[in-house]
Order: sequence, then structure tokens, then C-alpha cells
Amino acid sequence: MAPKSSINYERYIKRVLSVAVTAFFLTPAPLTAQNIASMNDRTVELFSKGQLDDALNAAADAVKAARTKGEVDLALATALGNNAELLSRKARFAEAALLFEEASRLYQQLNATSDSNYATLMNNFGLSALNQGQYQQALDHLLTSIKVRSDGQSPDQHELATTFNNLGDAEAALGHRSRAITYFSKVADLNQSATSTGIYAHMRIGTLEGELSHFSEAEAAYSAAVRDELHLDSPDLVSIAQAQVAIATGDHMLNRYEKAEAGLGEASKSLSRAKNPAPDRSTDIPAIAAAPALPVDPPMTSTCPYLPLFESTGRDVSSGAISSAVITFSCSDETMASCGEPM
Repeated sequence: MAPKSSINYERYIKRVLSVAVTAFFLTPAPLTAQNIASMNDRTVELFSKGQLDDALNAAADAVKAARTKGEVDLALATALGNNAELLSRKARFAEAALLFEEASRLYQQLNATSDSNYATLMNNFGLSALNQGQYQQALDHLLTSIKVRSDGQSPDQHELATTFNNLGDAEAALGHRSRAITYFSKVADLNQSATSTGIYAHMRIGTLEGELSHFSEAEAAYSAAVRDELHLDSPDLVSIAQAQVAIATGDHMLNRYEKAEAGLGEASKSLSRAKNPAPDRSTDIPAIAAAPALPVDPPMTSTCPYLPLFESTGRDVSSGAISSAVITFSCSDETMASCGEPM
């Protein structure tokens, strides 16, 4: 009898150990802010690779995990902001607005409205509103973003410039051309020459000055855009040609016909040399911020800058930028490239 009892006991021990080991490996690790931050980083990684749908799914998973963790913290605010940004990029604006608003409330609840990621959130929220034609709301959010960055220590100049460009587009959409020019001019003050952000600002100033019949100012702005574009490693010759056409248009309006004809000739040469209509400068773009950490550079929709003087502008959706845990919207080279022919 003893040997039989001993064998049964050994089987029981093995069974208990098997169940314990299985439970150990199947039990999920407890969620922490660091876990959520890693999920936010994964969202940014997918976004940077252009895998928008996968990034959106990853952002939604991060929000779900953060809610499951049950703590109100910056990791949740970051996840909400990323999810909202990606939903907005998919034109799911109503869903995005709810998450933008929730994330904004969390930053306020956490007394973290001085955080650079909060500035990123409000920039993206503003651009989302701008894309929907909600111009006054866009201005409010964008001005909040500017205040947060300006009040911070050593604000990122490029991120400030991006938001100033968005503010310029919002004011221009409201018909406030002079105010818009003021915001676009601030980009130059931030030493953004020879960058996609600075070139965009020059082009927008050229368009707006032309609409105000300030032809000399318009020509100066377009010329600055051409100069800075030529300083880039991969200048967009199509964009250069469009600026040259705009300059020629102004010359024609001033009855400087020979100069206008020469300008059109230069534009034709630029087009003939162009091999790739829109060089890929995606690496220049920032678009996420983390809480605890993430980065930022160009944008989503905005008025096309590459239009001859006096042409009405159209709006188009372009891609934006990401950093490492929070996404940022603004006007980018891709926006410029997507504008197409003058409307």
C-alpha cells in the first residue's frame, strides 16, 4: 500500500506544479506607466514608417491599456493625444475631437499644462479644427500651444515655427491677410531659413502680399523661397518653378513684360531639370511628444502656398510629424507637393 500512496502523491505534486507554472507564464505582467510609454513609442515607430493603420491600432491599444491600468497620468494623456492625431489624419474628426478634449483635460487635471507635449497636443488639436473649417477654434488652440512653448525654457524653435505657420493659415482662412503675414514672418525670425518650414512661410507670404497688391513684398518673399529651396540637398525644382511663375505673374501685373517673360523662361528651365516632382523630406518632420518623452517637425492640412499671385487658394490634407510618443500636425513639404495645379 505504501508504494502506491507514494506514487499518487508524486503525481499530485507534478500536477500542482504544472498548473502553477502555466498560471505564471499566462498571467500578464502588471501594467505600468513605462509599459504604456513603450506602447506609445511603438505607435510613433509605426507612424514614422508610414504604417498609418497599424499606428492607429497601436495607439488605440495604448489607450485601452492605460485605461485598464486605472491611473490618470501623462502616459494616458500621451496615448489619447496620439490616438486623436491619427484619427484626425483618417478624417475621423468627431472621434478625434473627443480624445483631444479628454487629453487636454488630463493635462489640466495633472497641472501639466506647461509640458511641451501639451503644446504639441494643442497644435494638433488646432490643425484638426483648421482642417474642418473651424477657424476661430483653431486659433484658440494654436495660440495656447504658442504660449506654452514661449513660456517654457529653451523652446524648440522649429516647433514654434510650425505652429506659427498654422496660425498664419488660420488667419488667412478668416481673411485676415495682414495678421497672417505677421505670423508667417515670425518663422523667419526663428532662423528657419533653408528649411521646409521656412520655405513654406515665404511662399505663403508671397501669395498673401500678392493678394494685397504688395508686389515688391510678394516678389521678395517668393525669391527668398527659391533661394532657400536651392540651399537644400534635394531642392524641389517643381516648387521653384511655381515660385518663379508667381514672380513672373507679379511682373506682368506691373507691366514689366520682358522681365515676366524671362521669369517664365527660368521656370521652364526648372521644370525641364526636374526629375522628381516632390523630393522625400519625411525625415525632416517631427510629430509626437512623450510624457515621459517624444519629438516634433511638419504637418497635416493647410493652404497651398505654390500659387501664382491673385489665384485663390485651396486646402489639401497632407501628412504630419511624429516624435516619440505624441503626434504633431503642421504644414510640410508633403502639403506643398500635394497642392497640385493652381485652382
